[in-house]
Amino acid sequence: MSDKDFEKVKEEVDFAIIRATFGRFGTDKKFIQNVEGCIKNEIPFGSYYYSYALTDKEAEEEVNHFHEVVKNYKEKMCFPAIIDMEDSDKYKFNHGVCTKEELTNICKTACEELIKKGYQSMIYANADWFKNKLIKQNLKSYFKWLACWNEKENAEELAKEYIMWQYSNKGKINGISGSVDLNYSFIDFKKLNTYVENVSK
Repeated sequence: MSDKDFEKVKEEVDFAIIRATFGRFGTDKKFIQNVEGCIKNEIPFGSYYYSYALTDKEAEEEVNHFHEVVKNYKEKMCFPAIIDMEDSDKYKFNHGVCTKEELTNICKTACEELIKKGYQSMIYANADWFKNKLIKQNLKSYFKWLACWNEKENAEELAKEYIMWQYSNKGKINGISGSVDLNYSFIDFKKLNTYVENVSK
């Protein structure tokens, strides 16, 4: 994206969530470009990584890698650091990590490690994962970001349980080619001078 593209994006969005890393070693090649574009154009942003962790130890290593990539921009982030807890390519399932307890513990370990490093933590997953693959009761202390592409959802009801809602994966934003994910945030992080404390939800 060019500077002019970011200028166009700024006119249409209130914030951006940028992928930084995936797994323990992968880094998004456009992370720095996207972050610098947001900073230059004063677009509030947060960052996430896609998790391939199969153990608590690997969950810690993923956070360490994420931190190394993001740390120079940490003070500029006003939205949380997020673990994307899905399994779209069946990596976790194919490697035998499929119990609710295992997946929930990976989330907890990741969030605690992010908090230790000074980030606000959040878990991203779709409705099926939050309902059937994670023990949501054991994740009360962490912010949650729901992916549910259903226009009939009631935002007010979702706000009681989730901090953010991804309501579409087919959005169109001037300045970005192709489809983009669209989200609501039920907390206006950009108005906060410091990170809010984790809350029970």
